[in-house]
Amino acid sequence: MKRKVLALTLITVLFFSTTAVGDAGHEFIEYAENPVVAPPESGFFYSPDILVENSSLWYMLFGGQATGTPANGDAIYIAYSTDGGNTWNQQGGASMILSDGPPNSWNDAHSNDPSWTKLANGTYVMVFTGAYGPGGNETDQIGIATSNNPIKGWTEYSGNPILAERYSHEEYNIARPSLLYEEGIFKMWYDCRATPYNYSDPTLISTGIAYATSKDGMKWTRHGIVIPDNNTNGLGGPSVYREDENTLVMVAEAWTDRIGRFRWYNSSDGISWTYVGDVVNPYGSWHMISGVSSADVLKDNRGKWRIYFAGGNGAIGSSWSIGFVYEDGVDTTSEGVEDSANGGTSSTPSSSPSPSQDPSPSPAPTPAPTPSPSPEPLQSEPFPTTWIIAAIFSVVIVAAGLLIYFKKRKR
Repeated sequence: MKRKVLALTLITVLFFSTTAVGDAGHEFIEYAENPVVAPPESGFFYSPDILVENSSLWYMLFGGQATGTPANGDAIYIAYSTDGGNTWNQQGGASMILSDGPPNSWNDAHSNDPSWTKLANGTYVMVFTGAYGPGGNETDQIGIATSNNPIKGWTEYSGNPILAERYSHEEYNIARPSLLYEEGIFKMWYDCRATPYNYSDPTLISTGIAYATSKDGMKWTRHGIVIPDNNTNGLGGPSVYREDENTLVMVAEAWTDRIGRFRWYNSSDGISWTYVGDVVNPYGSWHMISGVSSADVLKDNRGKWRIYFAGGNGAIGSSWSIGFVYEDGVDTTSEGVEDSANGGTSSTPSSSPSPSQDPSPSPAPTPAPTPSPSPEPLQSEPFPTTWIIAAIFSVVIVAAGLLIYFKKRKR
């Protein structure tokens, strides 16, 4: 009997370590071959953002550090997949497409956290975090770059940063943008802190996720905080996806007890967001220590969800690597997905673009300021009931085993 109870306990633990269940109404399964993108030797990769050219050519931009590159700090890298996003070619280990800036520039400490889209004219537009200042006490801002070829030829806008620091107390430090382009408007969500980040004092005074819009990608109208932090001590890293005409989905990370978790939100207008639940088990075989971070959410052609993310596990020789979970019932074959960067349908199928240098965006007239909408209050955020049930079930099984054990000893 003891063996049966022990077996049931082990099965329970294994089930909840390989299956990601949340109150958002979606059940996700860890891809068996995770991580799918990892540093070649040492370092860390995170902040994935995927753009789908067609069903057999996916691109992933991501940030991090890797040996053998000229970057002094974090830089932005690219990988591509020809099997529907399961395996990724890193072109010999680490293919850097945008480095940190020269000394005394707005991003001399690092460039990271890319989010991108492809316009109808074939131009790729990327927004990203740039940081300046001495290591350990850096200040984040947001910049933009363009290209005609995502593998090389990226050109930073000469007027960067497009969203600068110290705009307000709530937006003193801004980073990790998520970009959509809809009906001629760039839409960007990003996280905010009230103070600069300091590695010697990792306590974040996180204020939440803010929203801004632009007609040309260079001049932006800020609409303020749309999801307040609500004392999670680290709400941010949003990934926004257009599910249908009336629904936007956001997956954002929230840190509690120094462990990263993901929260699922829905919105009809990008301003008022409703918390739905938590998704993705923060503990897995390859992300056992630091939890999860930097989600990129998208849907496949069969209407099922995938979430790519960074997982932290020093035991495998790297602090952070990139993997994904897929919604229950989805096979991991080479079928294409809808384009998360463009919020729905994939870009027009095309072959890999030929290398060419793209000039910096030409200035456009300043758009007329629009009033900042007032965000509506969010729903309360209950602790995920599925995890509570799982914990209770595990405790009951263990308690039953101990009871049987001590009864036998008395005999």
